[in-house]
Formats: sequence, C-alpha cells, structure tokens
Amino acid sequence: MEAILAIAAAGGSVARPVPVRDGGYLIAIPMPEGTRTAVLFEDAPGADLHYYGSDRLENARRYGVAVATLHLACYAVRESPARKPFDLDTVVIQPSIEVAQHIRPEDRGSFARMTDALVGMLSGRDDLTSGFCHGDLNNANMHFQGGLATAFDFDCCAWGWRAFELAAFARGVTWYGGPDEATDELIRTFFHGYLSLRPLAAADLAIQPAMLLAQRLWVTSLHLKATDRLGSFRFGETYLARFTKWLHDWNERLLAPSVWT
Repeated sequence: MEAILAIAAAGGSVARPVPVRDGGYLIAIPMPEGTRTAVLFEDAPGADLHYYGSDRLENARRYGVAVATLHLACYAVRESPARKPFDLDTVVIQPSIEVAQHIRPEDRGSFARMTDALVGMLSGRDDLTSGFCHGDLNNANMHFQGGLATAFDFDCCAWGWRAFELAAFARGVTWYGGPDEATDELIRTFFHGYLSLRPLAAADLAIQPAMLLAQRLWVTSLHLKATDRLGSFRFGETYLARFTKWLHDWNERLLAPSVWT
C-alpha cells in the first residue's frame, strides 16, 4: 500500500487503495477457513489493450510508453526488506526446482541444461539495473482510457531487476504467438515506446531473451504451486504440455542475442 501511494504522490497513474473508517486499508473478513484480508481499490478506468489487428503495433507502443511512465514514478518507492526481491534465486533457481518436478522424464535433461545455462548467464550480474517493480506487467494489468494508462494489480511487486520486469510484455505476447517476425515486431515496438520516454542500460536490453525465459519459469512455478486455488483443470496436464511446447518453440531465441532492441 505504501509503494502504491508513493507512486501516486509522484504523479504515477495507479489504482490507489481506499481507506476504511479506521484510517487503514486492510479489511478483515471472517471466513470458514479463517480470517481473510482484503483491500478495496479505486477503479482503473478504461480497458486492456489488444495486440492483434491494425492497431496492434500502436498498442504495443502505448504499453511501452505507459510502463516507462510508471517506472519514472517508481523512483519514489524505497527498497523494503519485507518483500523478497526479484533476483536469481527468486526468478530462476527456485522456479526451476518447482517446475522440474512436473516436467516429463524425457524432457528433464534438456530442461536442466536450459535452466543451468540461464543461471550461468544471470549470475553475478551487477551491471543490471535494480529498482521497484510492479511485478506483473504481462501486457495487461493496465487500463487505458484516452491518453491515461492506470496500473493496478501490484500483488507481485518487489524490488529487483528492471530487465526482468521489462520481459513481462514478451512473456505475455509470446504465450499466444510463435517465434516469428510478427511477434518480434510487437516486442520491438514495445521497447521503442519505452525508450522514447526513458533510457535503458545496454545490459538491460541485451539480456531480454534470457529474462523472457526467467519470466516464463517464474510465472509457471507460481501457477503450478497454486493449483489448489487456481484449479488443476486450468493449470494441469494441458498447461504443462503447452509450457513444454513453448520451451521447444522458443529454445533457439531464449539464450541468444536479442533481436528486439
């Protein structure tokens, strides 16, 4: 809540928490399984953008500009030890251990080689920029109305690699698009929009394919660990088969030089 309010005070467009009568933000709700906690947020006006049709590239550019605008306001947020950071352990090592348990035996060798290579690429990377991250800018979690883009759904927010945060857009569009020029063009246009407002370190740009793999590992591990809440029907065998196919389709791109920037 403090991070969201700090971003809003710095001029960022975010859905702010609404205070309750005691002046705080947390609402305790008694449930059969025990007390659950809720927060009421302001409306985020507008709707998600889409990335198909004649305005697909313009929407990718708009999303890139909106993320850059949000990141500029995020300078107002201080690092907090209360949140586990987006670092090598959080976004690669622990997710790889979780996902490996679900990989088919015949795919485990190639999966291990891929994740070992990723660990090697991201180890000791002091050249990567760190800062406050929304945590889930996967081409959604922003509503657009006219020239206003309002960010919401900060439940994954943490301090960490900005390059990891930026790869979330590619994570979203590559789940539905193959490694082809159309998908590459979307991702490039997203970065062009971002860079039109805010510069990035060369290392943050160059590491994007590897960070795309980290993003996919991280979110897949979250889904698999939460099947009791999210449903095994949605994140069961069919989901795992799709994840394995994604790894196969994108394998040559993930640890190669970036073609997006």
